[in-house]
Amino acid sequence: SFYTTATVSNLPTMALANVDGTGKAPGPILSVTPTSLTFNLEYRQASTPQTLTIRNTGTPAAINWQAQVLTAAPWLLLSKTSGVTDDTTSVNVNTQSVGPGTYTATIRFTSNTPGVVNNTQDVVVTLHLTGVGMVVVPTQLAFEVQYGDTHE
Repeated sequence: SFYTTATVSNLPTMALANVDGTGKAPGPILSVTPTSLTFNLEYRQASTPQTLTIRNTGTPAAINWQAQVLTAAPWLLLSKTSGVTDDTTSVNVNTQSVGPGTYTATIRFTSNTPGVVNNTQDVVVTLHLTGVGMVVVPTQLAFEVQYGDTHE
């Protein structure tokens, strides 16, 4: 619908209009969820993988994606590093590759599919590792000493 009013020719004219419909389609949109992951573990404790979902949340189309860890993170493991939407990849951590502490890394998802909006998405992964970070081998020692012996 359209409505206009004007009573004096030298004044601005006001026009009102209703716009119906969905508007212009945004194009394919690369979306990765969740946008962050946290692992709270003990040193040498096995972790449970967490899943990232890679989807197209825009105009229907297949989006090729690639993933890479931006910082050196020997503790961070991805089940796969490329695919096509809709897809998932599992993220896991190796608690034996680093000592106790807090570690952060970024996984960057990108797409080279033409027309993709938000063709770069980052996921921050944090590992909080507690416990003893030293392993002693052997775990037992035996000494035999005569009473009164002063061997140094």
